[in-house]
Amino acid sequence: MINKLREEINVIDNEICRLFEKRMKLSLTIGKIKKGSGVPIVSPEREKEIVDRLRNNVHDWCKDYVEELYNRIFEISRECQKR
Repeated sequence: MINKLREEINVIDNEICRLFEKRMKLSLTIGKIKKGSGVPIVSPEREKEIVDRLRNNVHDWCKDYVEELYNRIFEISRECQKR
């Protein structure tokens, strides 16, 4: 039973990594556009909008975890965009 569940987690983790890489590539592109047009890297309104939307898409027990996850993703994205 636990091995089956771990296999499912492995599949999900692989998909998360694939999607994360795709998101980061888009972040790099956005960072280049922002640099070229003088737009600040940090966009607190946009980040709040994303977190609020995603928190509304999960069960209550998961809301804080989603916020924590995306706050970290935003940090990584900003670092990536500064390159």
